[in-house]
Amino acid sequence: MRLSPYVETGVSRDTNLYAAREASRAADTRRHATIGVDARWGMSRQSLSLHIDLSRISYATNTRLNHNAYHGNFVWNYAVGNALRGQLYYNRSRELTGFENRSNRVEDFIQVRNPGFETALAMTPHWQVGAGVDYLERRHTLDTERRFNRNEVQSRLTLQYIGAPGAILTAGVERIDGEYPERDVDDPLARRFVQHEPFGRLDWRFSGLSRVQLRAGYASRNNRGGQSEDYASPTGRLAYIRDISAKTQLSVAVSQDIYSADNVDANALRNRGARIELNWEYSPAINVTGHLAWDRRDYQRTSTAIDGRNDKVRDYGLDLTWRPRRQLSIIASAQRVVRESNQPEFGYREWVGGLAVRITLDPEPR
Repeated sequence: MRLSPYVETGVSRDTNLYAAREASRAADTRRHATIGVDARWGMSRQSLSLHIDLSRISYATNTRLNHNAYHGNFVWNYAVGNALRGQLYYNRSRELTGFENRSNRVEDFIQVRNPGFETALAMTPHWQVGAGVDYLERRHTLDTERRFNRNEVQSRLTLQYIGAPGAILTAGVERIDGEYPERDVDDPLARRFVQHEPFGRLDWRFSGLSRVQLRAGYASRNNRGGQSEDYASPTGRLAYIRDISAKTQLSVAVSQDIYSADNVDANALRNRGARIELNWEYSPAINVTGHLAWDRRDYQRTSTAIDGRNDKVRDYGLDLTWRPRRQLSIIASAQRVVRESNQPEFGYREWVGGLAVRITLDPEPR
């Protein structure tokens, strides 16, 4: 077993803390202090990993937002003989809810619990079947946001073919059973939903430098309760990853997904997006990561809605990490977000820049 504890402290500047329109935006400086630990343990075919971090976050001006946050993740990767393998996991977190989809400036915290498991059984060297179930529980602390509290049970079955080296083809079906336990009978939004999605996926490394990941499906969402409408749409994701050199990797992805909307008066949203990421290791001590992203978000209307909301979001970011010593990292980051909406009150522009220092006692846990 190997432990890798660390401490981190940093400061960042947000030009639009509440994601408000230009005339009413408020800038603030945010400080954080974090202690955390990563642990890994392996024996024979079994391995365990654990991550825990606790943070104290404070604001220079909006001190009422000062709070504690945490994240935890536990994973057990198991194998029984050569045929059966999988993982059990548990995630838990508490953090401040963002303001980009909220009409007030009152603090709200979102708490998440997410246990689950995945398993796969190899029937032959080329064919295997898989199954998985996980449970998601999201809870808001602010009374006005509790109607967005959500429980989801997600289950899936897959059949996978492992072909030539680097080529894996998967066919499967996924089901999500969801409920909103805090919504009353007069709420126009759905109180329950069931979403089905048959899908196919291809993972193909067609050269030593390039690989493609393709997923295509069709999601049907049946909303129940309230004055809601059912919804269906194709889904998919296409990603191309290229190792430009031993120290540089480029990835390009386009996608379309359907998922539940949080803090928005809509039952679901369809997100169509594109993203480019570049990772460049200039030297063993210096690493640069940049991204460009674009998203179009169409929110599913209820039958009482007059206009359906749609947003266009542009997101640019750059991170620079300098490691003068193996145990010490200095991280500089900058991000620009621009959101335009057909409902102008939801449009905003924001710059976030920060600097952090991390000290890791054991930087390479095994």
